[in-house]
Amino acid sequence: MNFYYQRNILKAYQGCDAMTHPEYRSRGIIVKTAKVFYEVHSGMDFMFGFPSEAHANISARHLGWQKHEFINEMSKEINIIQPQKSNWKVETGWGNIRDKELDAFWNNIKDLKDFSVEKKSDYIFWRYRDNPCQQYELVLFKGPFTRVLKAYAVVQKKGGELRVLDMLVSEAQKIKKVISFVEKMAAERKTNRIRLWVNPYNAEYNILKEMGYKEEKGIPYALKLFEASIFSPASFLERYNYSMGDYDAA
Repeated sequence: MNFYYQRNILKAYQGCDAMTHPEYRSRGIIVKTAKVFYEVHSGMDFMFGFPSEAHANISARHLGWQKHEFINEMSKEINIIQPQKSNWKVETGWGNIRDKELDAFWNNIKDLKDFSVEKKSDYIFWRYRDNPCQQYELVLFKGPFTRVLKAYAVVQKKGGELRVLDMLVSEAQKIKKVISFVEKMAAERKTNRIRLWVNPYNAEYNILKEMGYKEEKGIPYALKLFEASIFSPASFLERYNYSMGDYDAA
């Protein structure tokens, strides 16, 4: 995974899963395998993942991972369908965006995100548009005359919820325009709740609180640093602009 941090591109690995044949369990094979993997890839900046608490504790005890934290989920029951007034042009569908538009947009706003998975078009298309197992919808917000991309959201209806997997906005304070439109979309589709992930250290957090979103304790996330790392554990946990789409990315 490529991460963007203070004008640097960091190389990271995301831990996704580990399995041991039943006849070979309780022999420490996963721990031994991980240690070899870390030695071979010691030049990476960091490794991160979203483990169960049990696996997070094992990783911290035996493999040098930091003590895990918990994702901050935010949700809101939807009963308002009138979005904020905006002169942005709203479009939906993957056919309304080109890779060059997404790349230009990311280059313009990446410093607002401070520390994030690098969300160029190749990542966005791979993670969402071309996903063979899940269906995701793209909502685009463009300027009224120039049609330049101003914001986008990737959403998915899951049961009675509309989940916001990813959301990038050209200015933090304009997140209200995007969220209010997504709320209208949720109401029209008879979903009664919106759910998303937001780091409480991010500017968007207080704006969402003002809009009536409540925070919940989400799943664990964890980190392992290597000698090549240029930041501290606190920097990762506080600055990481995580989104629901970062989870289960493989």
